Amino acid sequence: QGTSHVGIEDLKTLDSEIYKSLMAVKHYTGDLSDLALDFTVEIERFGAREAVELVPGGAAMDVCNSNRLAYCHHVADFHLNRATATQRAAFCRGLSTLMRPAWLKMFSPTELNLLTGGAVVDVDVDALESVTHYSGGYSRSSRTVRTFWRVVRQMSQADKQ
Repeated sequence: QGTSHVGIEDLKTLDSEIYKSLMAVKHYTGDLSDLALDFTVEIERFGAREAVELVPGGAAMDVCNSNRLAYCHHVADFHLNRATATQRAAFCRGLSTLMRPAWLKMFSPTELNLLTGGAVVDVDVDALESVTHYSGGYSRSSRTVRTFWRVVRQMSQADKQ
């Protein structure tokens, strides 16, 4: 979904270990056939390990020096696109119920991440308390409410997030 280009560099933030492994393959100076790699990735599904072919017939395709870049591209594509396609489609369907998909083009990836994930800022407990409306028999002076705000004030900023 979407038109933004993602590539191997995006793996740095998604999974740094996979990124490092691909960089090791890309820059390997020896004979890659010594590593016994093929065009598959192993995933865990319902507690069992399973090989997924990156290309048709990938289990029978050895990675060698001449196809290493294609291998790196396919592994990155799998982790960045194929493995998350169902979740991304569900997210996009849900997001499209909140706003027109065309409006998303107004935002950079960083801005969209901020909109969907929020900013990491200090929580102003006094401001939050001052705009809180109580119901169900509770008021600002209720013992439970006073205890709640006392506990919140004692929390670290990380816990308040």
